[in-house]
Amino acid sequence: MKKAFLILLILSCFNLFGTTAFVVNSSSQTLSKIDFETGQVNNAFSPVGLYANRVCLNSDFVYVVNSGDNSVQKIDAETGQTITDIFIESSSNPYDMIISQNYAYVTGLFTSKVYKINLNTDIVEDEIIVGISPEGMAVYENKLYVANTGYQYPSYGQGTVSVVNLDLFEVEKTIDVGMNPQALTVYDDEIHVVCTGNYYDVFGEVFIIDTSIDEVSASLEIGGCPTNITTSPQGIVYLGDGMGAGVYSYDASSLEILHSPQNPFSSGGSAIAINENIIAVTDAGNWASNSIVRVYNLDEELINEYTTGIGAVDIKFFDENVNAQEDEIFLNSAILGDNYPNPFNPTTTISFKISRKDAKDAKIEIYNIKGQKIRQYSIFPEQSQAPYGAGNIQSSIIWDGTDNNNQFVGSGVYFYQLKIDNQTVATKKMMLLK
Repeated sequence: MKKAFLILLILSCFNLFGTTAFVVNSSSQTLSKIDFETGQVNNAFSPVGLYANRVCLNSDFVYVVNSGDNSVQKIDAETGQTITDIFIESSSNPYDMIISQNYAYVTGLFTSKVYKINLNTDIVEDEIIVGISPEGMAVYENKLYVANTGYQYPSYGQGTVSVVNLDLFEVEKTIDVGMNPQALTVYDDEIHVVCTGNYYDVFGEVFIIDTSIDEVSASLEIGGCPTNITTSPQGIVYLGDGMGAGVYSYDASSLEILHSPQNPFSSGGSAIAINENIIAVTDAGNWASNSIVRVYNLDEELINEYTTGIGAVDIKFFDENVNAQEDEIFLNSAILGDNYPNPFNPTTTISFKISRKDAKDAKIEIYNIKGQKIRQYSIFPEQSQAPYGAGNIQSSIIWDGTDNNNQFVGSGVYFYQLKIDNQTVATKKMMLLK
């Protein structure tokens, strides 16, 4: 029993080491910082502006979109000190922000624009008109996808997604989707767009855009009033209900609904963040008292709960944003499968799935229970079951229980990771029995 507890404890530390989250508390006008390694919560990390709406991060700074102040607040990620306030435009009501390379893009809900900010100078360099009342965005292969809700008081018009060429910074296509599209996520060369409906008699749908032709290829009726969307490394899409009714989910490949409004995965859902190890769900409650952040492992088992400020509207992991939005794209498009058999003796097969453009930079690493790397496999196109340049690469490696010196290792628990560009996509556990 003690041995099992020790393994569980080490696994928990292995998964959560170095993970930090930032939570925007709109009502209390604060930014919370949660250290999952120590369990410490700093609910006064930084004051934020009026009607703070979204948080975005790079390797050094936290950016908070303050809708009421028409600005983006730049905050030092270590000290919480505000560096500057980047003014967008009067009455623009900036809504969302995304970082790609050395630029940030911000939607103006009331101006129907996207603004381009140079992060070296903190100046708005350019702006373009997109659709009516834009909100969430996603970047894929140098294209910016913008969700236009179509809202004009007192009703919603046609929901659309604008496709922006980032080299030219101009709209090259507009795609019709469902009512009130609010957020997007990228998975496996596709854009999943969550359409909330009208909160009354039109309910939530997801539209899937094929990025090779920028057209809708499928749709899914999910129900409820989902307003945010994100994808796990295993290809499970999670949607948070804007009315706080819970978190729904479906399989991105099969479109099978796993958690519907009738059986939500978690309560709350005002915002969701996922990295290679954990799922964090914010629950703003009644928006008049402190919010709760619930943390689950990728098997959807509750790990811990944390109390933050009032009106938590967004959460981001520091470790999943440090290298700009493109990193999230290829991490979300890669899958690390379960090894089989498990437990095993003497060999086990580890499967994985990666997109063709990442194949040369991918590897499988195996660690012992002390966290020491004992074996590494580089993944090349010729190992794949599909020709290089044709869709995704699905493949596997066979571990024979030896280390990098071809010496057999002993019985015990081992961990294996899929890494792309030295970033961990996922970590899983296996057991060697002799």
